[in-house]
Amino acid sequence: MMQKIKYLVLVSMIALWGCKQNQNVITVKGHVEFDEPGQKMEIFRYEDNEKVVYAQFDIDENNNYNYQFAVEHPGVYTLSCKKWEQVRFWAEDENVEVNFRGKDTAKIVIKMPVYHPILSTGPNNELMNQYNYVQDRNYHMMVDMSQLIYRTKFASPQDGQQMTTEVYKMLSRDLDARMVELAERNYKLHSIVALLSHVKADENKALLEKIYAEHKDYQPVQEYKKNKEIAAAKAAKVAVGQVAPDFSYHTEDSTKTLGPKDFRGKYLLIDFWASWCGPCRAEVPNLKKTYKEFAGKDVEFLSVSVDAKEADWKKALLEEQMDWPQVLAPKGGKEVMQEYQFSGIPFIILLDKEGKIIAKHLRGEAIGKKLREVLDK
Repeated sequence: MMQKIKYLVLVSMIALWGCKQNQNVITVKGHVEFDEPGQKMEIFRYEDNEKVVYAQFDIDENNNYNYQFAVEHPGVYTLSCKKWEQVRFWAEDENVEVNFRGKDTAKIVIKMPVYHPILSTGPNNELMNQYNYVQDRNYHMMVDMSQLIYRTKFASPQDGQQMTTEVYKMLSRDLDARMVELAERNYKLHSIVALLSHVKADENKALLEKIYAEHKDYQPVQEYKKNKEIAAAKAAKVAVGQVAPDFSYHTEDSTKTLGPKDFRGKYLLIDFWASWCGPCRAEVPNLKKTYKEFAGKDVEFLSVSVDAKEADWKKALLEEQMDWPQVLAPKGGKEVMQEYQFSGIPFIILLDKEGKIIAKHLRGEAIGKKLREVLDK
């Protein structure tokens, strides 16, 4: 019996050794100018919209860090510097070196993303450098344009909001165009995965097919392709004209549950929001005004919070005093966000009396305009 146990232990050790041999171990190193004691360096990435931490480590007495990172799954990871700064990098078989400023020493601290290049790198992370730089410039341009719009005197708040929307759309198109250009010139690299979300199938079909063909045996690219196909199938289920997926979540007092089916026979405006979401809170006054305008006119409102903490949700409800039904989605809204295929909030949709989706991504004056349109028919 003892001999059998030793044999099983030996087999297990060989199996584990084999697994480790299949992993690439890369060096992640650099320097942090200003330390933040108590905080750690961190390597993480998002999987199914959830943050998964793969490593935590600290700097030494000289403010340097040097970590051996075993890469189980090649892909885009984020290197976070003690909650202050972060850089996305490609983890597979290239060492990574990044120097950070670290803790801000200013009396008034304003956290703004700063571009930090990945040093002594290979071709995959050189593409990540370009990717990070384009992202950084786009973000700062968005901030600068927002400040300019804020200081501009418009005829009405609605005009300012419309201008902001158009500017954001323009900057989004510009970002996609720059990423597509990078993809065209670097489609053979494994880190092309980082750019794929910007390569739209309806606009760049030939490029996308070329990338998939080039990487037909590379698991991260094929996994991305599979996930996009699954997402497209889910998106088709929540297209305009489709019956909205049902759910049933507890109200604030937990005395009952509510979902789309409970409002059949009336138009239903569903507002997905969260207490921590600034744009969501900014939309509340307009929702209140619209709710009052359409009271008693075959229209119901339902707000669905994707807060992770019930206490935060209830505190916001006290502050906002919204008079229509309120429910809290479980698990921070992960499931309902996947079901309805959205990642940004506020996400506001309108259903007809049969529960079919009439309109999506409604904001501001567009909400009242759409309700007046359907009620006048």
